[in-house]
Amino acid sequence: MIGMRLVPLLCMFSVLSLGCRMKGDYASGSELSSFAVGKFVPPSSSPPWSLVEVVMQKINGDKAVIDKDLALSAFSGGNATDATLIVTHGSYTIALSYKDSKGIVIYHVCPNAQPAVYVIDAPTFTANIAICTVTSAAGPSAVAAVGSVTIEPASNVTLNPVISTAAVGGEGNGARREALPAEGQGARTGGLPATQSVPPPVAPVTALPKLDLGVPANAAFKLNNYGVALQNNKGLLVAAIDASGATAQEKALIIAIAMQETTTMDVRDRDTHKDGTPSANRSILNINYDMLTKVGYVKNDNGASLDDPAQLGLAVSYMLKAFRQWDVERALNYHRGGFTAFTDGTSYGATDYRNAINSIYNAIAADLTLMLDGRRVEVVVRGV
Repeated sequence: MIGMRLVPLLCMFSVLSLGCRMKGDYASGSELSSFAVGKFVPPSSSPPWSLVEVVMQKINGDKAVIDKDLALSAFSGGNATDATLIVTHGSYTIALSYKDSKGIVIYHVCPNAQPAVYVIDAPTFTANIAICTVTSAAGPSAVAAVGSVTIEPASNVTLNPVISTAAVGGEGNGARREALPAEGQGARTGGLPATQSVPPPVAPVTALPKLDLGVPANAAFKLNNYGVALQNNKGLLVAAIDASGATAQEKALIIAIAMQETTTMDVRDRDTHKDGTPSANRSILNINYDMLTKVGYVKNDNGASLDDPAQLGLAVSYMLKAFRQWDVERALNYHRGGFTAFTDGTSYGATDYRNAINSIYNAIAADLTLMLDGRRVEVVVRGV
C-alpha cells in the first residue's frame, strides 16, 4: 500500500463535520474528506468474491495513490467499517477489482461507468459506482451492470491513506519541504502547465464534428479490450485533456493519438528506441523532441521530463499548441515524420498515419464510450 498511516486521534473525530487540517508529514493543509466503501452483493447466480482491491489515483495536486485490499469479512456491517478512508480534496479515478479465492478478478467497475473522474471537495463524499462482470467482449452492449457499490459518508474514521509529497509548515515541525522549479520549467502543478488550474470535469461529449485529414479514413481496425488497466489510464488522460480546455474534437484526437501510440496508455508503452536523440519520442503521445522544441519546450533533455506521468497535462498542452499553431493535419505530419513530413506531407508514412488517426477518430465518434472504457481501437501502421 502507498502512503498508509494512522490518523491522530484528535483529527479522527473532527473531520466528519468540520474537515481537518494536518501538519508536517500528514498533509499540506488541504481539506480532507471521509467515506466508507459499501458492500457489493453479486446476483445469487454469480460467483462469490473474497477480496476487493480499492485503488484511487489522485490526478492533481500531490498525485497521491491509495491501494487498499479489503476482505469480504470487513463488510459484515454493510460497509468496510474497519477501513474507512480519508483523502485530501482533489480529482480521483476509482478502481474496484473484486477477486475470487484464487485471486482472479471476476468483477470490476463497468467500462462505460460515468463519471470517469470523481471530484472530492467536501468533508464527506457520496457516489454510486456500477459494477460489471469481467468480460472480454469488445462492445459495451455486452457489458451489463450486475450491481453497484455505494460510497457513503463515514461513521468512524480509522485510516488516513494520504501523505502529501509536498508538505508545508513551520521550520522544525517535521514538515518535508521540496524546492519547486520555477514557472515554465516543469513546476509541479498537477502535471499541467504552471499557469493552469484544474477545473471540475467538463460535461461528457455527446457528439463529435466531422474530421477531414485529407485521407479516406478507411484503415482496417480491431477493437481489443484491455480492461481496467487501459480504462484507468484513459481516465487520467481524459482528465488532463479536460483541464487543458480542449474542444471535443481536440479531445477525441488526442485520445486517438494515445490509442495509436500505446497499448494501455502507460508511459512504459512509449517508443524508446530513439531516446537520447533529437528524434526521441516522449510521453504516452510519443511526441518527437524536435516538434516539442517548436511549440515551446525549452529543457535540454530531449524531452525526458514529459515521460513523468505527473507531466501528462503538460504533454497534452504541447500537442494542443501544435494543433492550433499550424493545423491538425500539419501537426500530425510533424508528429509522424518530423520536419521533413511537416514540409512535404507524405514522408515517413505521414499519409498512412493520418489515415489511421482519422479512422480511430471516426470509430470514437460512432461509439463515444470508447473515450472512457477499457477498449482500444487498433490500427496497424508501419513503424519508422
